[in-house]
Amino acid sequence: MDARKPSDTQSLTVSGTNMSGEYIQGSNTGTANITLENNAQADMIEVGADIHSTNTNIIIDDSILNGEQDSVEYKDHVGDKNYMMGAAIFIDPLDNGEHNVDVRNNSQLHGSIISGGGASQTINMENSSLDKGGIYALSYASDNTVSLTNAQIDASQSPVAQEISAIAQQISEKSPFDIPLQMSNFDDMAIGMFSTENNLLSLNQSDVTGDIGLLNQAGLNLISMTDSTVDGSVMLASNTGETQLNASGSSITGDVTLSGSGQMQLALSNQSIIKGDLTLEDPSTPSLKRQSGLGENSDTFAQVSLSDSAVQGNLRVDKSDAQVSVALDNSSVGGDLTVSTGEGDTALTLQNNSQVGGDVTLEGSGNAQVMISGSQLNGDLDTSANVGDTSIIIGDTSTVAGNVTTGAGSDSIVVAGGSKVEGNIDGGSGTNNLILDNNSSVDGGISNVNAVYATQNNSIVTPNIDSGTNYSLMNGSMLVGQTMSDANITMSTDSAVVVTGAATGMNTLTISQMAEVSHEGTSVVGSFNDLSQGTVNYQFANGEQQVAARSGAWNYDVTASTVDMNNPTAGSEIVVTQKHTGLANDVKGMIAGLDGAKQSGQAVVADIANRMDNLRSSYLLNGVSEGQHIWGDYLYQNGNYSDDVDYHSNLQGFQGGVDWSHLRDNGDVLTGGIALAYTRNRVSEGDTQGNFDNSVYGNFYSVYGGWQQHLRDNHWGLFIDGSFSYGDMRYSMSAHNVQSSTTGIQEALNGTYNGNMYDAETRAGVNIKNAENMLIQPYAVLGWNKVESNAFSDAQISFGKNQVSSMHAGGGMRISGDIAAANMHIMPWADARYISELNDDSTVNAADYRANSGHNQKMAIVGAGVNVGVTSNLQFTSGVYTGGGDVDNSVSVQAGFNFRF
Repeated sequence: MDARKPSDTQSLTVSGTNMSGEYIQGSNTGTANITLENNAQADMIEVGADIHSTNTNIIIDDSILNGEQDSVEYKDHVGDKNYMMGAAIFIDPLDNGEHNVDVRNNSQLHGSIISGGGASQTINMENSSLDKGGIYALSYASDNTVSLTNAQIDASQSPVAQEISAIAQQISEKSPFDIPLQMSNFDDMAIGMFSTENNLLSLNQSDVTGDIGLLNQAGLNLISMTDSTVDGSVMLASNTGETQLNASGSSITGDVTLSGSGQMQLALSNQSIIKGDLTLEDPSTPSLKRQSGLGENSDTFAQVSLSDSAVQGNLRVDKSDAQVSVALDNSSVGGDLTVSTGEGDTALTLQNNSQVGGDVTLEGSGNAQVMISGSQLNGDLDTSANVGDTSIIIGDTSTVAGNVTTGAGSDSIVVAGGSKVEGNIDGGSGTNNLILDNNSSVDGGISNVNAVYATQNNSIVTPNIDSGTNYSLMNGSMLVGQTMSDANITMSTDSAVVVTGAATGMNTLTISQMAEVSHEGTSVVGSFNDLSQGTVNYQFANGEQQVAARSGAWNYDVTASTVDMNNPTAGSEIVVTQKHTGLANDVKGMIAGLDGAKQSGQAVVADIANRMDNLRSSYLLNGVSEGQHIWGDYLYQNGNYSDDVDYHSNLQGFQGGVDWSHLRDNGDVLTGGIALAYTRNRVSEGDTQGNFDNSVYGNFYSVYGGWQQHLRDNHWGLFIDGSFSYGDMRYSMSAHNVQSSTTGIQEALNGTYNGNMYDAETRAGVNIKNAENMLIQPYAVLGWNKVESNAFSDAQISFGKNQVSSMHAGGGMRISGDIAAANMHIMPWADARYISELNDDSTVNAADYRANSGHNQKMAIVGAGVNVGVTSNLQFTSGVYTGGGDVDNSVSVQAGFNFRF
């Protein structure tokens, strides 16, 4: 091509022509479009010139470029193009035009692509290959974009890579760039991208043999890899820009380095692998600062994310004043993992079967958070050089095979979920705590830790138990030491401390807490083989060696004592003995609430039965009053009851209803009605270990009815009546009970919950009129009652969905009279009955208490009253009852009215 003016465009297409030994000169200035297609061949293409602006578009389509040959005379003499270093495409690096190269469709390049200048550089390779060289893009004032799709680059014989140091020196002299020494020392630079703005490199199903280096002043340095391989090392360096490397299903055989003061992000996923070391460096790091001269930016962060991937070497993040996050998810680091942050904070996460083969080290003055979940650390976890606060959580059956060491801050170490630390734990300076939970363990020395909290089934095996650490052993935890000296240990009744050697000085053992689930019997809470040089003072939290306390649903009487080992070193064991003293008062209150609800329902049903008795007596002694009646009764009961638990009851309520009676032609009477009732039954009781008070509220909805036979021979007749009631129950329970702690102090407990009640009862009997104004009514009773309560919790335990259910049967006799006085009828009556529950089908669940049957209640009830008929349509009723058996000192009152429309 000839020289052009800036506005000129020249196009050249070589189709199917073999130009081996020749080259294409695209000249400079203006626009040059060059296309090789249909298996065309040439040695190389050269375009552009220093100072000029040549917009260049090169397409290599199913063609071959052999690369510059030093043995060929292209213009003036043999080797006259050797400055191209064997390149296949050479666009002058000092040309200021926009340069685009597209290599596609099984094309072959046997030399480098070199493109540079002051504008953007765009290079694309698809379904093609490049060997004996690489891709090198340089932009002084714009972006570089390189995309490889199903492409192969082999720079193992690249003359450019062999001269990279000299080229780096020339670029540094003629451009704004100062190329880091690490980059210029790469063995085989396969892809080099240098820009003042963005460097964007995409590898998709491609293979690169050689190193990759990206350098920019600002903007974004980005490498995206999908199902690709790099057989070499990778470096991304930026002054103030952002640096990213994302790889999915890809591998890099060498080291990977991200360097810069801007934001850094590296993400490996889908079984990606880095076989060398991974380093994220800040330019203030001495090793880089000496070589690059890059600036600093304190407002930065660095993120490393590995998902189903691996770094086989070491992983190091060295960022001053940056926020650093490193996360491994089902991934591994074969060597050491080191994070140095200056004043920045650090977050390190190992989860889902991740593994670090070496040590984990955190350094800096910021705060650090380490989360190890379901993972393995084969070396030490060392944050001793981190002077900020450190939080370490080792959970979900994780293992730390080495030591755990923290630094100068206030540090917290949690070992939970069946995890274990197989080495020593050293808290360093500051205030430090160690917490163990859920079957976790420590098998090593514990030092510089203010407090150790073993909360659930934990095991601690340590050489010495001393005064520097306070131990709390709860819920089946065990502390084993070779020696003990002036130790302070707090524990639960199901935990234990064992000292196999000598216990010296004055040691204190406080049994402060009952086990969550306890049993009657004895257990050893302390075993001390050698007490010849020291003592162990043991006590409960109340300062005594005996206490009342609760565990689960039960109250216990608990004592502590010593048993000698009878060995030469005066060894002894501390034994705790536990005896039931009954259910805790909140459990009693819940059960009494069920019984009180049953009692309330039975009071409603008994009032309906009394209503039917009053009607029968009135009809038989004064004649049938057909039609609609409304009635209402006040209900009151007060007494001591023995049921599933003992309780005192104070019941008040009101019931009202409406019923209809019909006289049949044969003299029989049919009655049916509905009733509504409201009750409040306050059930309460107390003992030396506390008390309970449960207010049981009920809204009852009942249907009832009966049949009364006419009197045969004006002397006797049968009757049947029955009712069904549904109760909407509400419970407000409060209790005081000794605590699960061994202080002996009672605590207040509360619970509100709802439930239901169902009651069905029928009676059958005989009406006997043995005198004109006297009626005797023997009868039999059969009924069923069921009460349910919903699940709830108080401050101590959880209660399940509970119920009491029982059948009952019995019999009784009622005697009624009628006395005429002026215009009124006075009808005195007396009633006596005996009721027994046939089977109590209860289901009660509260913490560790289970009951599937209850108490069959038996009661004898006697009552008397007077009904007064003021007019033929208005009556007033009253009655007083008392009982015996499973009810004592009881008084029940019914008082009401009946009105006929």
